Amino acid sequence: MTQPVKLEAFIGWPPTAKCREMLAILEEVVQRHPEVRLAVFKRGVHEYDEKPSPPMAKLVHKGSAVPVCFLDGQLLAMLRVPTREEVEAKVTERLGAAG
Repeated sequence: MTQPVKLEAFIGWPPTAKCREMLAILEEVVQRHPEVRLAVFKRGVHEYDEKPSPPMAKLVHKGSAVPVCFLDGQLLAMLRVPTREEVEAKVTERLGAAG
């Protein structure tokens, strides 16, 4: 069985326009790939349903600028909104490597 791929988003709370745009892209990719899950971490909120990856935990703890996106603990985008194509390509690459 394939290990699930994890996308993590660190957004402002309330979310900024860039944060909302990034979440929409990530949610669309997750809908197309059931083996990908999305964890959203909100700046200033310190209780989460799941544990962040170590690099995400550092940003959450420090209160980093947003938006930030990680894919399986690897930085995908910081302080910018990744394109749908960029996220899709990285997810597809990761799924191919995992399978």
